[in-house]
Amino acid sequence: MEKKTISPSGKIEEEIREKVEIWETIPAREAEDYYYKEIFPLVIEKFQLDNNTNFHGRYENLILSLGFSFEPLVLTIHTIKPKRVLFLYTKDSIGNLDKVVKLTGLLPSQYIAEEIVKDSPIEIYKILKEVYIDKWGKPDKTAIDFTGGTKAMSAGMAMAGAYLKIDLVYVASEYNNKMRKPNPGTEKLKIVEDPYQIFGDLEKDKAIALFNKGDFISAHKIFSELEERVAYRDYTFYKML
Repeated sequence: MEKKTISPSGKIEEEIREKVEIWETIPAREAEDYYYKEIFPLVIEKFQLDNNTNFHGRYENLILSLGFSFEPLVLTIHTIKPKRVLFLYTKDSIGNLDKVVKLTGLLPSQYIAEEIVKDSPIEIYKILKEVYIDKWGKPDKTAIDFTGGTKAMSAGMAMAGAYLKIDLVYVASEYNNKMRKPNPGTEKLKIVEDPYQIFGDLEKDKAIALFNKGDFISAHKIFSELEERVAYRDYTFYKML
């Protein structure tokens, strides 16, 4: 009988499964330490193996929202390996910044940390403008990970990122209700589809209305953006017209 070959990721998954069984049976006081010493390093390793093909060298700049759950940020940074990082945090989550920096090995020269006073898109956009646009020069190969932070903060990050045409990513996972953490080994890094591709028809109608009113400059601008950003749609004719 032919013996099945287990992939490196599969071997780690088996090891994680064995350790999770232990993790779920030990007292709460010890469970936290056990997770970070025995399980989380394996989660990082498996996450990198599972996502390296799609994300290796894809991004050089990373913008993240920092909340109470810092683990997803560690996974994203380890996998993307950005040259520059911008953290957006609140006064309640600043304590997790040191944990992320320590676990990822980021150098002080590699990251900037900015406090968000209010969970509003305007506040977030203001900081992104100061750092991403004015200081960094609006570089290509940039991604926003909005997994961490409050729901309002994540929504603001996603809105600002879509407006600035920055790729949006997040860490998806299954949840372990018993341990109140993501189920170790189920974490995946995903790219969010550009909302502009979904709502392109709405923008097209807006541009046609502007064209019919004689505002050709504004219509041309919208069709140019549609041509550049919306896949499987040919807006070149509209733009040229």
